[in-house]
Amino acid sequence: MNILSLIVGVILNLFGGVSSPERMQQHQKPTPSQKQQKTITYNNTSYGYSMLGPIPRTSITLYSNLPVKKTGKEIQEIYQCKYLINGGFYTKENTHLGLLVTEEGTKSQRIKHSLFHGFFFKTNDGSIHIDRMIPEKPLGFALQSGPLLIVKGEPVILKIIQDEQARRIAVGLDEFSNVYFFAFYDTNNPFHGPFLADMPEILQKTGEAEGIAIQNAINLDGGSHSAFYGSDITLTELSPIGSFFCIKSRIDR
Repeated sequence: MNILSLIVGVILNLFGGVSSPERMQQHQKPTPSQKQQKTITYNNTSYGYSMLGPIPRTSITLYSNLPVKKTGKEIQEIYQCKYLINGGFYTKENTHLGLLVTEEGTKSQRIKHSLFHGFFFKTNDGSIHIDRMIPEKPLGFALQSGPLLIVKGEPVILKIIQDEQARRIAVGLDEFSNVYFFAFYDTNNPFHGPFLADMPEILQKTGEAEGIAIQNAINLDGGSHSAFYGSDITLTELSPIGSFFCIKSRIDR
């Protein structure tokens, strides 16, 4: 396995904080469609999950939601998104944490960080990648986030100080570079979910259950700052999302 040791202190304050458990409990539970909610079990704990993909590369667009901070519902209506998934992290000062490149240009520059050490990006020739490095050439879109969860087909070993259970959002690529988005959550409290350190193996196990060989995957923003408007479930945000992926093509799977 690829071994990554992440020594992470108290970083939630940097990201704008997490809403109180009381407010989370008051929020609505996930809204499922007619399809049955899927679950995955890890260490004797069952989590609800949703997967969206494979997604045509040309249908994925990345946008900033700062500083205006529209709601997910507003975003769907304005941009005519069939599906909507939150992007990366942002600070209390309403600035993106790390590199963000959209069709409108570069919104934020890359940073060096032990946790946010990966990139999800599309080059101008249409190829999509998840990697620790990013090319020095024009990009269709680019998002810095982290940690990396799966690298070259192997789950990354994460050591997280002060790890917490929270809803988790991730994006992964299979061996053909097809794109898949994932959401994992507690079915009783949709803003709770897996520990971050457990995500690499949970994601790999989910891929196996879905018949997908995930080659590379990266963690996106989660908890109260996450949103996942998928094909089989809607997970709304409790706090504004900083950036988002808008997908306009219908996914039949």
